Parts: sequence; structure tokens; C-alpha cells
Amino acid sequence: MKKLLANRYGSILLLYIIFVIISFITRTVLLGMSFSEVNLGIFDLLRIYGVGLFYDTIAFTYFMIFYVLTSMFISTRFFNSSKNKWIANILIFITIYIFLFNSISEYFFWEEFGVRYNFIAVDYLIYTTEVVGNIRESYPLPLLLSSIFVIDLAIMYFLNKKKIIDIAICAKETLKQRLITGLALLMLPVLSFIIVDYSWAEKTENRYNGELSKNGVYSIFAAFINNELDYNTFYITKPAEESLTQLRTLIKTENSEFVSDDINNITRKITSQGEEKRYNVILVTVESLSAEFFEFQGSKRGPNVTPRMDSLNTDSCTSSNIRKPMPHIVHS
Repeated sequence: MKKLLANRYGSILLLYIIFVIISFITRTVLLGMSFSEVNLGIFDLLRIYGVGLFYDTIAFTYFMIFYVLTSMFISTRFFNSSKNKWIANILIFITIYIFLFNSISEYFFWEEFGVRYNFIAVDYLIYTTEVVGNIRESYPLPLLLSSIFVIDLAIMYFLNKKKIIDIAICAKETLKQRLITGLALLMLPVLSFIIVDYSWAEKTENRYNGELSKNGVYSIFAAFINNELDYNTFYITKPAEESLTQLRTLIKTENSEFVSDDINNITRKITSQGEEKRYNVILVTVESLSAEFFEFQGSKRGPNVTPRMDSLNTDSCTSSNIRKPMPHIVHS
């Protein structure tokens, strides 16, 4: 092991080993939290940890980019100096702290949602004001952060006692050697981004097995890029026929009748006994109805998703001498 670490990129290998160990422990803890839901066959477990190691490696290739670039271009004199030893210790300490913090965060996210990071976690990062306040109220942050700090210190103490960091920053290599190795390492995240598909881990019938096969860091970046969330996984649904039948029951009134017996058609004929009133302004309020459902707003979901609302765009004003305005849509 010392021979592997004794080169310009030894610190990267050291961080990779630490990252894999922390990821292995995290994956095992999450498996224990959902023990009754997971398929525990020998091949299922091998898949969880085998595919998991693959995604852990992919995630780390993005982490290592900064370290590879600095290792490529820092001079040998500075790289072997005592000043660089202090810098290396600080950077490694910060990186391990991030690894540990992520592991603890994954634990609580799994406890709440039973999955790795997804687009919900992306929303957490976007709406920080609301989320941070909620987290501070829900979890003992000072205790958690200080505990991570102590564990990190213990790891650093062990690494320095065994002089592992010293070994990793005492290598002497030429610029050409550094460039060849560095460029080869930088190709890994590039190829991963182009080739690796986030859905590879999901090729299993058991959702928990698939989620355990993933890596949390990789999952959150994939969720940010894909910008989607599986509705059926995270929301309780009913069969469409049952929901439509219930809808027809809820919207049926004494002065209305459906024009068709087809449950998919909720068009009603409404008869009013009073005097007809032709209002100039009609306010239609629908909670969370996005513009992407409206054809006149450039909907890509196909025509006639909201035909009545779309008709307001052409029929909102009937006088021929008045230019027809586009209905004003306010998004909630």
C-alpha cells in the first residue's frame, strides 16, 4: 500500500479509499434501516455492493478533479515542502469532513423518504432559507456537526501517526510523468459523464435494492441534471377510473347534468334559474396548474389537455372591433 501511495497522486488514492469505506458503511447502515424491504439473496447483495462500488467510484472521479489539477502543475519543490504538508492536511481534513457530513445527511434523508438523494434534495439546496430553518428545528445540528468534527480529527490523527499523508506528498516525478497520469485520470469523469447512465442502478424489481446500489453524491447531481421526480413513487395514487368516478360525484350539482355517461368526460350542462349575467372579468383559480398544460402557452403535452382554458385565448372578447387579449396567467 505504501508503494501505491508514494507518488504524486497518492493523496487522491488515499481519499478514494476513505470515500469507499465511508460509502460502504453508509450503504450497510441504510440497508439495515430497510432490512425487511430488501431482497437479501446472495446475488442481490453482491449486486448492491458491486454496483454500489461502481457508482462510488464514478462519484469520486468528480471529487478528485481539483486534486488532479493541482497535483499536475505544482512544482516538486513546493509539493515536497513543509508548507504543502500543512495545506495537504487542511484540504484532506475538509474533504473527509464533507464525506462524513454527506453520510450523515444521507441517513436522515433515507429515514424521511426511503431513497437516495433525488430532486427533493435539489429543492432543498435551492430553497435554502426555508429548508435550513426547518433542519435547525428538526435536528440537533451543533451535536451532529461537532461529532463529525471529532471523527474527522480521529481519522487525521491516525493518518498522521502512520505517516500516510507524508508518504503521499514525498514523491518526485517529472512534469511529463505528472501530465500523462493526470490527463488519464481526468478522462475518467469525462467518460463517466458521457457514458454512465443513472438508471443502471434501477434495473431491479426491488426499489430498495436499486436505491442502495446508488451513491448519494452521484444521485443528487443526476437529479439536478435530469430535473425530474417519479410521481408514482412518491405520491399515493388511485386507479384512474376510481378517481374520475369520485370527481364526477364531487362536481355534480342540482342544476347540472353530464352530457355523457363516459367517466372520462366531465363536461356538464348547467342550467340557472336566475337572470343571465355577462361579467367582464372572470377569475379562474386552480392551485398548481402550470402553463405547460396550456396549448396557447406552447404546451408540449399535446393538444386538448385543457381545451376550455385554451378557448379563453380566442373567445375571451367577442366584439369584432376589440383586439382579443391573451388571458393573464398567474402561477402559484
